[in-house]
Amino acid sequence: MRRSPFLLGLLLLPAAPALAQSAPAAPAIQPKVEAPAERKICRREEGVGSRLNRKVCLTREQWAGRARAEAAARDRNGDPSESED
Repeated sequence: MRRSPFLLGLLLLPAAPALAQSAPAAPAIQPKVEAPAERKICRREEGVGSRLNRKVCLTREQWAGRARAEAAARDRNGDPSESED
């Protein structure tokens, strides 16, 4: 058992010069700046059958697509807020 660390050291000895070499300089980390269209916009939405609101984060394009889909569904199914008296 005492020889195991010694033998492991002998096995790693040839790799020591390669490990001692300096690594290439890492590129400077630049903060990721998202384009305005790609930036997430978060809103709180009421869940059906729950008192808790949930947070929904989408891009401006995704919110617009969601609004178009909801408008198309209202047109297709009839808007309940526009009741005919």
